[in-house]
Amino acid sequence: MPKHTSWMYIVAAAAAIAAVSTAWNLAADPPAAAPAGVPTRVAVVDIVKVFNEFDQIKVLNQKMSALEADLQAQDQKKNQEIESQRGAVKAFSPDSPQHKKANDDLRTMLVNYQVWKLEAQDRMSQNHLRWVNRTYESIRTQVAAVAKAKGFQVILTTQELDTSITDSKVMLKQIIERKVLYFDPVVDLTADVLAALNNAFAAAGGARSVDVDK
Repeated sequence: MPKHTSWMYIVAAAAAIAAVSTAWNLAADPPAAAPAGVPTRVAVVDIVKVFNEFDQIKVLNQKMSALEADLQAQDQKKNQEIESQRGAVKAFSPDSPQHKKANDDLRTMLVNYQVWKLEAQDRMSQNHLRWVNRTYESIRTQVAAVAKAKGFQVILTTQELDTSITDSKVMLKQIIERKVLYFDPVVDLTADVLAALNNAFAAAGGARSVDVDK
């Protein structure tokens, strides 16, 4: 029986964080240059919170979970069919024509199963990558819009320190990788960005706009 291997991961919000740069570059649609002597205004956005609370990500997680469950059901059915065919092979004498045919059919089933599983896993992976990129671009768009509306020229990513960590090495790594050590709450645009993202998602059709295969 082919050894069962787990299917592709479900989309996790924090899995996309590595793709996000330390500061968003708003040069695609640059604001007017600040007058000489006027300092650059900097704000922050908690990117982890944005990914965790963006309604589009929540819907995507649900749909990816449903797709994974369906693929697991198909996988189980195919394995049962393969096991049934193994039994058919054993039912015939090794030297009989029936044994040879049943064995050839089994080999074909095994090959088809491996091809199907690889294609399904690749499709899941590509779907995940496409939606991560699409979500990142949506976030960048809304961050730029909110920043310009509030007169900020640079947005830095920030996130809360995970104090539940008990491994000192992991905690030290988390501390070292922090991008922002202090900011005045008045320059935290996380809530504004989330509101803009969720409003835009609802206007685009909400859950109906998320098709994991497109």
